Amino acid sequence: MGWYNTLPVTVEAHQWDGSKQGALAIVDWVISHGRSARYHGVHEIYIDGDTGALLVEEGDWIIRDNRGKFFIRTAEAFNEIYQPAASQVEVTYQR
Repeated sequence: MGWYNTLPVTVEAHQWDGSKQGALAIVDWVISHGRSARYHGVHEIYIDGDTGALLVEEGDWIIRDNRGKFFIRTAEAFNEIYQPAASQVEVTYQR
């Protein structure tokens, strides 16, 4: 047992502003990376993840990591963990 730091990893993330246009852009982005997502028009987006449907609510951040997995974080949790990257990089799947 011991103490560990997380590895620095660059992720791609988008925050949903609650709008229909924002939802459709996120759904398109998720689908372009081989996952399925849907917008119900009731201020909810669902992204099909490895463990089931992930609910995205207004203000949440959708994160795609370097393994190609999607995660949802509230704005508060996102701001505690992530900071803007120094440069834009394409996040690709790495084994």
